[in-house]
Amino acid sequence: MKRRAQLLRAWWMSDWRFRRSWHRYEVEGLEHVLAPGAALLAGYHGRPSAHDLCMLQILLLQEHGMVTHAIMHEAVRDVPVLRHLIEGFDFLTGDDEALAQVVRQGHKIIVTPGGTREGYRPSSIQGRVDWGDRNGFIKLAIKHQLPIIPVAGLGVDRTFWSPTDGTELAKRWNIPPTVPPYVAVGPFGLWPFSLPFPVKITSRIGAPITDHLGLDPKDRAAVGAVGARVREVVQAMLDAPRSQR
Repeated sequence: MKRRAQLLRAWWMSDWRFRRSWHRYEVEGLEHVLAPGAALLAGYHGRPSAHDLCMLQILLLQEHGMVTHAIMHEAVRDVPVLRHLIEGFDFLTGDDEALAQVVRQGHKIIVTPGGTREGYRPSSIQGRVDWGDRNGFIKLAIKHQLPIIPVAGLGVDRTFWSPTDGTELAKRWNIPPTVPPYVAVGPFGLWPFSLPFPVKITSRIGAPITDHLGLDPKDRAAVGAVGARVREVVQAMLDAPRSQR
């Protein structure tokens, strides 16, 4: 079991290291993440994977020795390959003792509030934050007193082309929305068997948001206001390159 997890970890790191070159990956505002102390990175979810956040994790580990932990849906524990990946690369699956320990160690935690709802949309929708009223990450940050660092992935919506809306198909076919049906095409065939299109990807990282520190997580209005602000910041970072062109 441990050997398999180690092999998956090695494969995961080498694959995303290659993709950093494939996508000519760059980071803006890296200093916000390199600052010491635990924090919650709230990122835009690309299509269909959070490409920029995965590459950011590898960059931080290989070039700065910084270990980060991404939160994945607990359902992935039922998928053998993904379960071993969690064990080999320190992914988290919820607000449990493992997460509390990571916070005590001062590590950064990565969340994608949009999840598959954002990642499995058709290619006709690009650069639009779609977190709805998902403010669980705000409550998590309040509970553990974590600054929230907003992250916007530029170019991540053009890695694959898709005509489908996974969330809508899941509703229509009465399929659990955890892993909705999704069809996408890359330069060498269907996802996930094709590499993505070699579009340039940039992670734009904003300054930490601390408005929520000290709030009551049961105050729905206050939590909702902070969630709205984080969404607005991420949306502004996604919109900025288009307005500057």
